[in-house]
Parts: sequence; structure tokens; C-alpha cells
Amino acid sequence: MIILTTIIGTVIVVAEIFVWKNGLLKQRFSEKAPISTDAQKNGTENDSNIIYDDTNKYELGFKKDDKLNIYLGGGTASFAGNADKLRFLIPESSSFYYPIKAFRYDDLEIASEIRRPYGGEEVISTISYKCDGPFLKEEIYYNCQTNGVDFLSQDEFSDVAPTSLVTGGGTERKWRKFYAKRFNGVDIIFIGELDGEYADPTEPDYQNRYKVLATKDYLDTILQKKENIEKISKWEEFINGLKFTEQAKSAEDETASWKTYKDEKNGAEFKYPESFGANVWGAYSWPPKLMVVSEEQDPLRVGCPDLPSNISSVPVEINGLDYIFYEASEGAAGSTYTTYCYITKKDKNYYVFNFLIRTTSGCGTNCGPYCETQFETECKNLDIVNAIDKPIEKIVSTLKFAE
Repeated sequence: MIILTTIIGTVIVVAEIFVWKNGLLKQRFSEKAPISTDAQKNGTENDSNIIYDDTNKYELGFKKDDKLNIYLGGGTASFAGNADKLRFLIPESSSFYYPIKAFRYDDLEIASEIRRPYGGEEVISTISYKCDGPFLKEEIYYNCQTNGVDFLSQDEFSDVAPTSLVTGGGTERKWRKFYAKRFNGVDIIFIGELDGEYADPTEPDYQNRYKVLATKDYLDTILQKKENIEKISKWEEFINGLKFTEQAKSAEDETASWKTYKDEKNGAEFKYPESFGANVWGAYSWPPKLMVVSEEQDPLRVGCPDLPSNISSVPVEINGLDYIFYEASEGAAGSTYTTYCYITKKDKNYYVFNFLIRTTSGCGTNCGPYCETQFETECKNLDIVNAIDKPIEKIVSTLKFAE
């Protein structure tokens, strides 16, 4: 079972991460030339401020007031910078992969989801800010620093890969600097490679190199290098200056056609869409229900009994209500089943939302079992954050109690 316990509510994630692999990405990806901001595309003055991909077909952002503004799924990342330092890593065969899910500025990756290059199901998209382990399980990490709320940094000897990459990719393990910063409930991850050697599990001398390189002594040594001191200073200046704005949406319009669930006995109600799912994913049962649990009982065990007893929780605030949030995923027979559990309390009762969602394994990164079928593009294009995570949170946000 794979347990992901660090998913944060309050508008989860806006991008997926691309992490640089020197040399190996050239085999699978095209490193795009500096993004074109040439005014000749349409011959207009305003067009000179639009940032396009190298095909000059797709608008990926814009320049305004000396700021670069890059579209990241459901929002915009804004920062002072030079457009010549932007790189968008887009699969050569995946022209549908727009808008971009992440980008690289200079030598820093900016996005909000990471996975192992061969890991498949292990995806980390949000952070607990507790210094409770490496970003990727079973890796070596040191020097974690956090304010416990919205900023964390640590060094990790690990391999990571872009989420758009089909199963496979780079395998080099080396020391990287990981940062996580929360912007109004949205977690953005930043990763930079430290200057130093790497160990490749595919090479014969991997074990010997790993024993030397994956140590605190070696990390301490390379952190003293002038190149790394300058890199870290540059990265942190960039992170401190970056702003993120979520795309504005009308909550009224979004839920206007939804149905309403009412618990008149307890004076509670919430709204939900009539259906929830597609060809490659769906809810295990629908419509959702709100379980009421007395304060004498354990709301997790009663309301979300399939979750493990030792699962970690995350406190979140959604539309003025305080929740405890749990999430766990488990793979079975070509599918991944993810439980989303939200618990809030009013007076002497707990109120519990329990969503169980099935997704087809592989979808969102490649075509999974749907290659060369009518659902191939849908599977490749599956955006779990925008298709599942955010709508579930939107449902939870409609919960209200009678005065």
C-alpha cells in the first residue's frame, strides 16, 4: 500500500513538476529554446509581451511591468526575470500537453508534484511542513528547516522525474536542494541540483559510490563549495520574490447547477455535481454523503473506516470551517483507489466526508491500458488535481450549517 498523507486542502496544487536530468532528458524530451517573445507573430504591440513556446503556437505567459508571468495549470507564477532563462520541458510527441504544468528558470525547477522516474504510483504533490521525512520515501535527507506553516527546505539524495514522463527516465541519485512554499493554500515545490557527483543504480560501481556520496560528510563538503553557496543564495532570492495567483473563478457559477444534500435533523447541507467521473476514472459510489458522528466516538474510525489507524492528518481551513484531512492511496488490479477524508466538528458532533475515487493506473503520465484506443488521449491528459482533487474540495467548501 502506498500512503500519501501530506496532501493539503484549501486549493490543492496547480502544477506538476519537471526535474532536470542532465543528458537523459535529451533522449526523451526536447529542451526548448529560449521562449519566443517576438512581436512578429501577429504584428501587434501587445503581442511583443506574450511568451510563446518555440513553435510560436501556444501562449504560455506574458511580460508585464518587468515581471514574467507564467501560466501553471490553475494559476499564474509571477517573478522578476529574463525570458531568455525560461525553459519549458514538453514531450516531443505530446502537443496536447498545454497549458504547461511546470517550468524551469535558469537552473531551478518550479512546480508542484514530483515522482520517481520508475515509481509510477508514488506521487508527492503537497507538503506537511513538519520535517517528517524525505520528499521521496526511503531516501537520505538532512538539514530540514521549516516554519511549520508555509515554508520548508531540505537536502535530499534522490532521483526525481517529470510527471509528464512516461514510466522510465533518469536514475541518477545526487544531492538536491528541495524547497516547498505555500501560496494561499497552494503548495509549490522548487528543486535545484547541487554541484557534486552522482550515483547511478544502472552502473556497476553504484553501491560503492552510494556509500560515499549519500553521506552527511559528503553533503557537508559540497555545501561549502563556492558554486553551491552561490546557487542556494540565488535560489532563495528567486523563491522569496515569486508570487502565485490562483485563477479567479466564480463559486456561484461553478455550483449553480449542482444538487443539494440536506440533513434537516442536524441543520447541515452541501452541494455536489450530479455525476462525478469519466471513462478512465470515477467515484466508487455517488452521490456523496455527510456522516454525523457523536463526539464520544472516533470520527476517523467511524466515518472513514478503511483508512489505516496510524495515518497522519493535516489541519486545513475551507470556507471558514476547520477540518482534519486524511488521504491514502492503494493500488489493486490496474487501478489506484484514493480515499479523501474530511472531518469537521460543530457543537457535539463530528461531520465526515468520505470520498473513494478509482483511477486507472498509468493515466496522467502515459496511456496506461488505453494505448491505441479511443480513450488514449483522455488517459494521457488526466489531471488528477483539476479533475478530482479540486472538485472534491469544492464540494466540501459548500458545507454550511443552519444558524
